[in-house]
Amino acid sequence: MTNVKDEMKATTDYAIKLAKEKFGQDLDISERSIGKLDDLLSQAYQNLSSRMKDEKTNLAISRTANIWGTYLGEIMRHEFGGSWVLRGSERFIAIKGFEFWPIDFVFWKITSHPEYSARGFFAETSKKIISSQVERPQSQYRPEFINSPQAQSPVNKQQNAFTIDKKVIFAFAGIGGALLLAVICVIGFLLLRGSGISAEFRSNLNNFLIEAEKLNVMTEQGVSNDDYRNQLAEVKSAYSLLNGSWPSSLNTEKNMFDEAIKGWELTLEVWDYGLADSAYPFIFLPENSTLLKECTDYTNSNPELAKVKWVDEWIGVLMSTAGQYFEQGQTTINTKLK
Repeated sequence: MTNVKDEMKATTDYAIKLAKEKFGQDLDISERSIGKLDDLLSQAYQNLSSRMKDEKTNLAISRTANIWGTYLGEIMRHEFGGSWVLRGSERFIAIKGFEFWPIDFVFWKITSHPEYSARGFFAETSKKIISSQVERPQSQYRPEFINSPQAQSPVNKQQNAFTIDKKVIFAFAGIGGALLLAVICVIGFLLLRGSGISAEFRSNLNNFLIEAEKLNVMTEQGVSNDDYRNQLAEVKSAYSLLNGSWPSSLNTEKNMFDEAIKGWELTLEVWDYGLADSAYPFIFLPENSTLLKECTDYTNSNPELAKVKWVDEWIGVLMSTAGQYFEQGQTTINTKLK
């Protein structure tokens, strides 16, 4: 089970990243950033209050409250100490015997009380804590972990002679091993360049690499949904010509290209899901859906953070992961076939 402290830290890191990339706001988990947080909450209220009240909207509200409420709670924890507590499915902060519920506060702020402010919530929190604060003496404990250097024992001449003999033996063994490895590499290279790979396979592979490189560049420079869809179709068509003709010596590269295409297909599926919703890009993938699980597994994402990724953020992560698989396969296959 995930530690609640680690979970809230990860959510806070995500909130900082989201604020920077999606809203152009720099957050630093300090009291100074509360004004920026209020701006973000106001934007969230405006966006969510104009949406149809359905399951998707309720999910967006819940996740939005969790993201920004956790960030607000981390500001409080950094300023006043305390720790996150998990009670059932609820998360709150315990500070000096008081319980504070910043996630609930944000929920009400973005749903029905736009007049609430994070700054006011923080001020009330500060007032309550300071009024009960008791000064505590600082600990005087200072651990000592200093190891005394070990005395070196003299080495006699007979031991030195034996050491030299071992070094000579290891040297010859190393040279022999290197020569054997070189012979194996040469033989493998000759086999690879020989009849094991046909001219037709090389031609089809080259066409696939060209089309896939085009798609990879498009994802890095920016691309529309239609252009992405069309280029992905070209990539899959070129790749299909290689089916059944892969030599065993290139199985690793084939697996990398399979993963790249899988990621590019997932990207299109997520993109289409987002465009079908009028609230795009401020929507999440359905919780407990097959699509969310596939994206989470493919990108090796934290399952809890995966639930609060916007659709357009998933698109970027999937494109990046697929591109990495393609580039790894491209690099190693070019090395083998050059």
